[in-house]
Amino acid sequence: LTEGSTGNVYPLTTNLLHSNVAGPGTTALFRYQFALLLWASTLLLVWFGFVIFVSSDLLILGNRAAESPQMLCAIIEWGHHRQMDLIWTKVSWLCFAYVFSFAGAMFYAVQQTKLFVRANLQEATMASFTAKLEGLPALPGTQQVEDKIKSAVSAATGYEPVAVSVAWDYGDCKKTIETILEQEMEEPEAEAHGDEPPPTTVLAKAEAWATDQVLHAWHVHLEQHHISEQETKSLLNSMF
Repeated sequence: LTEGSTGNVYPLTTNLLHSNVAGPGTTALFRYQFALLLWASTLLLVWFGFVIFVSSDLLILGNRAAESPQMLCAIIEWGHHRQMDLIWTKVSWLCFAYVFSFAGAMFYAVQQTKLFVRANLQEATMASFTAKLEGLPALPGTQQVEDKIKSAVSAATGYEPVAVSVAWDYGDCKKTIETILEQEMEEPEAEAHGDEPPPTTVLAKAEAWATDQVLHAWHVHLEQHHISEQETKSLLNSMF
C-alpha cells in the first residue's frame, strides 16, 4: 500500500493500530485483535501471579497421578483440603476477570467510536458527502417524497443534492416487506433452475408424503401467499 498524499510505500514498521492505511475499518480490525490478545494475556499473567506468589499447587490440583488405590485416596484428600485453602485465589481471579473484562470492553468501545469520529473529521469519507435530516413530517407513499425533499433542500441551501433516500416506517408491515424481498431474491433463482419435477418413484412419493406430514404436525407452512405487484404498490402507497 502507498500513502495517498505522497505516494510512498508504507514501511513494514507501520503501526496499524494508529495509522490509517486502508480506512478506519482496517484499523478497527487490528485494534480488535490487539485488544483480544491483551485481554487473554492479562488474565493469564494474573493467574500465573497467583501461582508464583501464593502457591504452585494451583497448577497441579486435579492433575496428580496415582499408582495405587491408597495413593489415589491420599491425593483426593490432599486435593480437597488444598482446594479449600486456595479457593480464595479462584474467587479473586474471577472477580478480577469480570471487572477487567467489563472495564476493558467499555474502554474499547469508546476508543473505537472515537476512531471513526476522528476519521470522518480528518478524512474525506462517505459521511462527508451526505446529510441526515430529522424531524420531517410524515409523508404518504402516494407522493413523490424524494423529489419533494430534494426540491426543498435545493431551495433552502442553493445546492442540488445528487439523490435523496428516505426512511419508511414499516414496523406494522415488516413481515410482509420481508416476504416481498424474499420473493424478489427467489425469482431469478427459480428462473435459472426451473421448477423441480414432481416425484415419480414410489420411494420419492413416500418421502414427500412423510415430509408433508411432519411439517403439518409442526405447523410449518413452506408455501406462502405470493404477493402480487399490485399488492406491493398498494402497500407502499399506504406507508409513511
